[in-house]
Parts: sequence; structure tokens; C-alpha cells
Amino acid sequence: MTEAPAPAKPIQTKKPQPDRQGVKPWSVRLLFIYLGMGFFVFMAWWQVGPNILSAIAFNLAVLGVLAILSTFTRTLVLRRMLSLFMWGAFMTGVAVLASRIIVKAFAFAGNGGIEIVMAMLEESIKLLPLIVLLIAGRKFSTFTMGMTDFILAGAALGAGFSCLEYAAAHPHSAAYGQLAWLPTAEITNGRMISGHLIWSSLAAAGIGFGFFFKTNLKVAAIGAIIGLSVCMLDHAAYNYSVVSQDWLSSILNALALNGYLAFGLWVASLLIALVVDLRILLKAVPQFTEFKVPKGLEGLDGLMAMWDFIIDRRRLAYSLHHYANAPEKLRKDAAVTSSLLAQTLINFHIPERRLRTLDAMTREDLTLVSGINDMGRGGDPDSLDEIDLPEQYRLVSPLSEGGMGIIYSGEHIHTGQKLAIKLLHPTFARQSTAVERFKQEAKAVGSLMHPNLVTIMDFGITERRRIPYLIMELIPGINLEQILKSEQMPPQRFFAVFDQVLDALSHAHKRMVIHRDMKPSNILLTQTDDGRDFVKIVDFGIAKMMTGEGEDGSNTQELTRTGDLIGSPLYMSPEQGLGTKLDARSDIYSVGCVMYECIAGKPPLMGTTAVQTIMMHVNESPQSLRVARPELNIPVGIDHFVMKALSKNPNHRYQTMDEMREALHNVRANPHGPSNAPAQQVQ
Repeated sequence: MTEAPAPAKPIQTKKPQPDRQGVKPWSVRLLFIYLGMGFFVFMAWWQVGPNILSAIAFNLAVLGVLAILSTFTRTLVLRRMLSLFMWGAFMTGVAVLASRIIVKAFAFAGNGGIEIVMAMLEESIKLLPLIVLLIAGRKFSTFTMGMTDFILAGAALGAGFSCLEYAAAHPHSAAYGQLAWLPTAEITNGRMISGHLIWSSLAAAGIGFGFFFKTNLKVAAIGAIIGLSVCMLDHAAYNYSVVSQDWLSSILNALALNGYLAFGLWVASLLIALVVDLRILLKAVPQFTEFKVPKGLEGLDGLMAMWDFIIDRRRLAYSLHHYANAPEKLRKDAAVTSSLLAQTLINFHIPERRLRTLDAMTREDLTLVSGINDMGRGGDPDSLDEIDLPEQYRLVSPLSEGGMGIIYSGEHIHTGQKLAIKLLHPTFARQSTAVERFKQEAKAVGSLMHPNLVTIMDFGITERRRIPYLIMELIPGINLEQILKSEQMPPQRFFAVFDQVLDALSHAHKRMVIHRDMKPSNILLTQTDDGRDFVKIVDFGIAKMMTGEGEDGSNTQELTRTGDLIGSPLYMSPEQGLGTKLDARSDIYSVGCVMYECIAGKPPLMGTTAVQTIMMHVNESPQSLRVARPELNIPVGIDHFVMKALSKNPNHRYQTMDEMREALHNVRANPHGPSNAPAQQVQ
């Protein structure tokens, strides 16, 4: 909140803009889906006749039952299941074309041999869409799936396949049971007949188990082979028994346990998947306010938005599980998925702001990320003109605009005191949760009484428009970011500045407040009468209040946010980038990033986009200062001091700001430190 050097500008009013949000009644994507469904029904009717409608209805009904059973664990939405259903039907056509080649190639084997080969071919062909998803979509989609999702995906493929399979591939074949071509399980002549839905679902379960436990394609392949082998065996035994009842039929059915092996494994896999998925969902998602389901659709756009919020919350749990278990080559992809989902949930899942999130997180200009969810620019019907502040306060000109509010320079009419006035945007003033978070910021900063922290002078809500406001001191001076652009910080100034920074943050942490957005632009420098630097830390807009142990013994954690979506990627701790549990050591990491930039002249890690930068903080270690700038002859003690603050593992950093400040004093007195100081201990 630096006082603007330019003359005061008149406050700009915003013209109301029409609300363009909402669901379109049609789109190209929906048009293709509708056309595909119509073509599928037409082709099915043409092949089988009107009875195909009963088959489709029965298949979809079974899928619906499975979807209901997995309501509390699945992330696979119904529209995706319908898409996979149609892909399964499409694979029937592929199987028919392949069968013509198989019949000619294996004519020497007779009907029985052809049936066995066809069973193996069909089971493989049905899973091709899922294999493509696993390989091509693993950078996002696959990391968000639970075990039940793999089972549902296989079931949808098998259901679509079964509707046309017997009509198109075996139009003249006899069958044991009347429902053999439906996704059902019936017992005929002592044999359990499962059907394509169960066969494909079991094979997909094998893929899901392997991938889910180790996030490893090799392990997934082993699981798929086991599931696929059982399905092929059961399918081949059934097909062969249709045309022959010889000794080979007896052996195949014995190995398949008369069909009970596949069906029993399928039931077991479904139960195991539900239990494992529920366990992960209960443990994996951090219990932050932003990750809890909003009450009364607060901040959401309706029931569908609520369901999307719940689904993304589950996706975050699964992606965090994958990140924890992934091999090194896949950890970055899992981390990107977790980070995007965490920021979407933190951003209240509002569709427009979610699109802004994804857009801004892929821009090259990292400085724009702090205002990712800015709703006040060019698209909001509300404006901040005619704000009825108390009569003693007057707005002068805008200083900065964030996602949920605007900071103005202002003054006290009676005393002439210069002020910074922060207003919550009217769009969010109607949301009780947003107002409570604004109050939390006032509470967070108001509880702090330290000369190096910005001072809250007043807080209230306007009488007519009910707009919350904060009255703060307006700090003249220049921020550290501006200084670093024009000059390099000498050692004595470095120690003097950061001694104050660490002291101020220590004060905040002892009062259970974490800043969460420490960066050069939030460290303001003013001058004392004798010319010394005097630090002011500002912008507690995304501070976190640690309320400690609740009365019931639970560890309650509340996040106070007023606009910055994810903090600043260049200075973000690994745990903040992943959206996992935070404590005071996150600020220690961020301060370490700022120190590194003050000494080396550049941030410790910087990718070409915001997402790349966040993931570098999660997965990569920066060069030590002595390696990054060898020409500066940086003392080993200073190098070790800064690099310890940048440890990926919070347990390897300084554990408190007091400990870090003491280390700062020690390295100032003895910058070269002990000769055996491990300067690159950053893991």
C-alpha cells in the first residue's frame, strides 16, 4: 500500500455489464453427442429390430445401479459413462471387421477354435478406449480416477459392446441363456453366465488396481493381464460350450469354475474398490474451509455446480494419493493435477473464475497470477462507485485491484490523515462466506501489534450498500520488488531488512497467523529520520488463522482469503502449491525465496509459465547461491542459511521464525560459518 506518487485521479465508474454466464442450450460438442446417440440407436434397430430398445434400457439400468452404488466414491460422471457406452458400441464394429479376418485365418481350427480366438479378441478390443485414456490422458484424467472409476469405465464399455455384439457378430449363434448378451449374471444348467459388462469391468478393475496402488504402467499391465486372462478364460469357455460339449469344454469350464471365478472376482473387486476409495477420500483431502462442501450453495451456481465441487474434491484426493505413490517420472504430472484442482476448489469453483484460473496459470507473465480470480474487470455488473463510507472517510484514487476487492488511497476528512481503504467487491458482499473471510482478514491483522506490520485502524460495513471495508495506514515508500529491479542489495542492508521481516513474522506466527504470500512487493521500505530502512509487511489478504486445538480436541484450520488465488508462484512453498496442509514453515520457505532473489538477483526457480514454476518448487531443487552466482564469492555460511530455508521437506527447514532469526544473527556475525556446512541441503 505505497502512497501513489502521481496526482490523484478521479475514481472510475464501471458500466453495468450483462451477465453472460449460464449453460448454453446447445453446443457443437452436445450436437455431436446427440447425433452419435441417434446414429447408435438407428444402427442397433437396423441390426436387431425393436427388441434392441429393451437391451439398451437394460444395459443402462445396470450401469445406473453401479453408478448409484459408487455415488460416494466415483469421479466418473454420467455423461462420461454414456460416452464410454457409445465407444463400446463402436468397438463392436471394430470386432466385426476383425472377425472376418479371424474366421479366414483360423478356419482350420473349426468352429470351436474360432470361438475361442474370437472371445480373446473381443475382450482385448473392448478395452482399447480405456487403454488410450490411460496412456494419453495420464497427465490429468487418469490421476483423478479412483478404483471404482476404472470398474465403471469398463462396465460402460462392456454394456455398449453387448448391445450389438450378438446381433452383429453372432447373428446365428445359439446361446445357453436368453440373457447371455446382456450385462447380467444368470445360472443356466449349473453354469454362471456373466456377460460383457462384468467381463470388461473385471479387466478394467485389474488395470485400475495396478495403476492406483503404484501409479506405474508396468504394474497396471500386470493387473490388466490377470483380469483380462480371467475374462478371456470365462468368455472362451462359454463360447466354446455353445458349439461343442467335448473334453476341451469340460476343461475350460473347470478352469473357469463354471463361470463363478469371473463373477466372484468381479464382486470382490467392486467391494475392495469401494472400501479403498472411501478410505482415501476420508484421509487425503486437507480439511481446509475451501475444501469443505459449501452450505446452501454458497459461492456456487446451483446444484450442478455443487456436484462438480464434490467431484473435484474427490479428484483432488485421488491425485494427491497418486502423487504420494507415483514413481519419479510421473510425480510432476500428478503434482500439476493436484495443484490445478486445489486452486479450483480454493477459488470457490465458480465457472468464470475457474476459466480465469486455468488461463492465468498458463500465461508467461507470472506477475499477473496474484490477481487470477479478478472479477471486477470488464465483466461484473456491480461497481464500486457511490460507496457510502462513514462521513469521516473519503476515497481519493485506486491503488490496486485484487480478486475480491479494491484498495484505494483515501484520507480522514477531519484530521487529513492519509489512509489505505480496502473495499470488498459488491459481487461478493452478498455472500456471507466472503464477508466472513473479509472479517477474518481484519481479525488477523487487527490481532497483530508490531511496528513492522501494517496497522488496521477501523473496520465496518457500509449502512446502505452493506459493503465491508478496512481502514489501514497508508505507507509511503517503495517496495522491495521495485528496489531489486534497479539495484543489488548490499549485505548490511540485507541483514537489516530481513531482521525486521523475520521479527514481524515471528510476532504474527506466535499469534497463530500465517501470511502465505510473502514476496518482494509485500515488503515495503520507508526511511527513518536517520536514514535507516524501516520495514512494513503488507497484504494479509490470504493469511491463514491457525486456531489450534478446538474444544473438542480437533485441529481446526481456517483460511482467510480476499482475492489472491494461489499466492505467488515464484515464492510459493511446495506444500502450498499442492494445496496440502500448511503451517508457519510455509512462510519460512517463501522468505527464503525472497532472500535468494535479493542475493542472486533472480528467483530460485522460474519456469516459462506459472504452472511450471509451481511444479518446480514442488519437485526441483534450486542451485545453491554459490553455484548460481560464483562471481559474487558468497560466503558458505550465508549460502547454507538461505538454502536450508528452501528445503522441500518442511522438517528440514528452520522450524520457527525465531530459530531462523537467530541463524540470521549468527551468519551475520560469522558469514563464512563452519567449513563443513552442507550448503545444498534442500531436500
